[in-house]
Amino acid sequence: MSRLPARGWTRALRWGVQLVLAVAGLILGASAAFAYWTASAGGVAAGALADTLPAGGTPAVSVLGASTTPTVSFAASTTSASSGGQQITTYQVRRYTNPAAAAGTGTLVTCGSSSIAGGTVTCTDPGLADGSYYYTSTPRVANWTGTESVKSPAGVVDTLPPAVSAGRTAPNANGWNAGDVVVNLSATDTGTGVASITYSLDGGAAVTTPGATASLAITAEGAHSVSYSAADNRGNTSTTLSLTGIKIDKTAPTGMTGSGTETCTGGTSGSFCGGGITLGLAAGSDAGSGLASVTYAIDGGSALSISTSATSLLIPSTVADGTHTVAFVTTDLAGNATTRTYTTSKSTDNTRPTATITLSATSPNKQLDINDRLVVTFTEAGSGIDITKFCPNWTGGTVTGSVNVSSASSSLLTVAGNSAASGCAANAFTLGTVNLGAAYIKNQAQTVNATFAWSAATKTLTVTVTSNPSNGQQQTVPSSTPGWTTTPSGLDDLVGNLIGTVTGVSGAV
Repeated sequence: MSRLPARGWTRALRWGVQLVLAVAGLILGASAAFAYWTASAGGVAAGALADTLPAGGTPAVSVLGASTTPTVSFAASTTSASSGGQQITTYQVRRYTNPAAAAGTGTLVTCGSSSIAGGTVTCTDPGLADGSYYYTSTPRVANWTGTESVKSPAGVVDTLPPAVSAGRTAPNANGWNAGDVVVNLSATDTGTGVASITYSLDGGAAVTTPGATASLAITAEGAHSVSYSAADNRGNTSTTLSLTGIKIDKTAPTGMTGSGTETCTGGTSGSFCGGGITLGLAAGSDAGSGLASVTYAIDGGSALSISTSATSLLIPSTVADGTHTVAFVTTDLAGNATTRTYTTSKSTDNTRPTATITLSATSPNKQLDINDRLVVTFTEAGSGIDITKFCPNWTGGTVTGSVNVSSASSSLLTVAGNSAASGCAANAFTLGTVNLGAAYIKNQAQTVNATFAWSAATKTLTVTVTSNPSNGQQQTVPSSTPGWTTTPSGLDDLVGNLIGTVTGVSGAV
């Protein structure tokens, strides 16, 4: 066999290598295999061998603080033992944003810096936006590529602080709370998650609580504010915010009530008032939120509003007679209320007195004569009958006087104050006229002496005839039907209510 020149052997050797590589590529697959030459020590014997590349090491990813540069590290791969177990120095690093993405579809990373030390490959991936990233490594030798590693756990770039918000126990329409206020703080973070919330009450010491929620109860009365912020697990801290306008007032106000001053709007007699009563007021006060409103109700009636600074209240004449109870409800701006009740010492009296008339005799004989009586019984539950209208200086007991009797067939008996009693000045009083129902006098009107007796206990005025008609004018009547014919005038009760209705006359003489 002819010998080839040296150049020919070299060319043949080169083609032989290419042949071996081609075969190796066909047999082992271009992405996982490579070929290499071996030579004897003397340089005479030579041969070609094939080998495979291993899978890449699964990377670990770290991101420090608010850095935008993840550091990717993984174990360096080596060739197989048959080829000497040599460390591989070239790798592909891919970045994924979806852990379920198909292998080989991630973005190839151009490392900002890279190194291999102590069997660990390190690669930095600078300038990333906030988000979660997953990395793989793939070893390479020349044009041969190994198997892509499993994706790393997430590496999170987080430069944004958490969002934090505050809620509180709702105040009333006036912006006040009448009880404790609970402030609830909560934070969210789309990156590494919320690490803690820090708050301070009224500028006091800061309190830090772990987690994404915190709450505090404010119990003291007065105005308060809460400042708060949140930090995430990378140390990003939100801007400190403030919740202001927290106002607490738990103390009820000093309530409005009557001052003790009572003035009659009409006539006055002792503790009785004609008309209404003007009641002096003692205003309420509140050291916390301030007064909001006052209502009052008279004798359990409907509640009505009154100014918080009112100094008087009218108890009108339209309410029932008697003393009166006024319930005042004073409310402050926080909604605390105080009820105080005041009862008047005076009584209103706006009911007109009424009366009934009775005729009677010791020995009825159908004649108007001595000891015949006319009794006026008054009904008056209030201040009492004003007998001074009958006789200005009369304080009770019996006085003497006269009554007038007509000679008409109906024979009218008129009881008038200006002819009533000795020692009484003339006045406009008249008790009215009683129709005796028959002619007790024959020819002319007569003036008949009488006594007048007042009983305060029974409220009765008794008129007793003490003389017979003169000049033989007295006569006996067959029958009579007495009745009241005219309304009294000028007589009233002690606070000025004029006498009202007088019911029918009864009895006979």
